[in-house]
Amino acid sequence: MALSGELSIEPGESWAVVPLSFPYGPWRNVEDWADTIRAELGRTYTEDVPDAFVDAVKELARQRPPLDGAAERYLWLGDLRTPLLAHLYVADDAASIPDVRAVVTAGIGGFAQTLRQPDPGAFSQLLEAVLVFDLPDGGTAFGLRWLGIRGDRMAILDLLTDQPAAIAFAQPDAEALFRSLSFR
Repeated sequence: MALSGELSIEPGESWAVVPLSFPYGPWRNVEDWADTIRAELGRTYTEDVPDAFVDAVKELARQRPPLDGAAERYLWLGDLRTPLLAHLYVADDAASIPDVRAVVTAGIGGFAQTLRQPDPGAFSQLLEAVLVFDLPDGGTAFGLRWLGIRGDRMAILDLLTDQPAAIAFAQPDAEALFRSLSFR
């Protein structure tokens, strides 16, 4: 799937593209898109796709991304009881960032509970962070953030939730999604 002429990403089987606005491609509105998701999942999973999952997915698709400038967003299909969205952001001004750890909480705040610097692969810098946020209502939210720099571009993948276990379950799929990003 092309994001632009210079970027592409392959969501694989664990993720479905969630349009940032409608109409988009063959879908006139969020209901058309959700019907497609239900049909696709019905062919993939042996269990029925719960109505509550589809309703939650429609509500998530209607919401604005947590930060302005999202390039894409993806629905995690790893658990039909826990609909989660990941948002991808791409910036063209990363050449001035000497250490990606300096921007780990940029835009969303919170604090980094854990940081991991895996093999960077195609990136010059790569970082995975688990973030924790205090919410105004007294609750707590959690985030899994992948940051990668290549040349003067930085890509960020955010997965935010109020369910900390979901972060652990989605982590391998989030890593695979992020690593599928290619710059041409």
